[in-house]
Amino acid sequence: MEIEKYQSIAKAFGIENRQFQCNPFGTGHINFTFSLQETNEPEPDYILQKINTHVFPDPEKIASNWNAAESFIRRLDTDYQMIKFLPTMDGNNFFRDEDGEYWRLIPFVKNTFTCETVETPEQAYQTASAFGNLTRLLNGVTISDFQTILSDFHNLSFREWQFNEALAKADFERLEVVKELLITKKSFVQITTEFESIQKQKLLPIRIFHIDAKISNILFSKGTRLPVCIVDYDTLMPGTILSDVGDMLRSMTSDTVEDEADLSKIKFREDFVASILDGYLDAMKNIITINEKRLLYFGGIVLVYMQAIRFLTDYLENDRYYHIAYSTQNLVRAQNQFRLLALMAEKRTEIERKFLV
Repeated sequence: MEIEKYQSIAKAFGIENRQFQCNPFGTGHINFTFSLQETNEPEPDYILQKINTHVFPDPEKIASNWNAAESFIRRLDTDYQMIKFLPTMDGNNFFRDEDGEYWRLIPFVKNTFTCETVETPEQAYQTASAFGNLTRLLNGVTISDFQTILSDFHNLSFREWQFNEALAKADFERLEVVKELLITKKSFVQITTEFESIQKQKLLPIRIFHIDAKISNILFSKGTRLPVCIVDYDTLMPGTILSDVGDMLRSMTSDTVEDEADLSKIKFREDFVASILDGYLDAMKNIITINEKRLLYFGGIVLVYMQAIRFLTDYLENDRYYHIAYSTQNLVRAQNQFRLLALMAEKRTEIERKFLV
């Protein structure tokens, strides 16, 4: 970062008289994140982020939802740790620089660590419990007080429409490559039919969810190894239970990365499913509805299928959305997710009878 830009940001937040080292921080792919750490100190004091306005064109919506959630939770549980934006000296949520970029400052939570992947069923349980607890604490908020950050983000019908548009416009060469995968995709299209039926019947209540429920968005205590708080509330918004539980089932039940090309290596960890469902149900306690409980596992199937067709769509569109390291990476990602989907679908009846009846 240019020193002049950093100085103007530091002045805006009232920290210009402290000597910080400003370094890139974390592994996030959306916003641009830096740590501010004083010399000889073991940990940073602040996290500084530039919001990616191509993804989040109206950052004030993020701040509004974040502040509304924090205010509501604070009245119910004064001990709940929810990281807050630090205001500028003018009392604003963001500093907007001369280029129109939005910057925010967040306190660094010391003596914590993050995990990129889940390694044990206990970690899966604790992660699911943390996200379930957030939704439970937000039960009873006025939904209209919260704004939609990303329209149709987890709308499977919309993702099917995007796929069909891409399929109609794809070049011949890529269509030839995906012939076999298109047959696989067609065999799962009933997932969208079931999703649309659930939506039409309004079987699931609208609540406020994190919408990016992954273990990497949990800070764990270095001492107890238990969750301290959730981070990255940028997608906190109204939705259904399919999103958060689905994201956890998608990201934690396979022990391979989502671009593993050897499909024989993709395994479905049923013990992790049990931990996720148990952790979420224990946290949600008596506020979860019968239909929400019945459809918990279906959330995983929806999110895996949705991600599979998003990767396939991007491949057909010549890789416009996801970053790739080689020409067929999105195709490999799609094949990977369809394999995981097949394994999950195979177990659906058994798991639902075992855990959700």
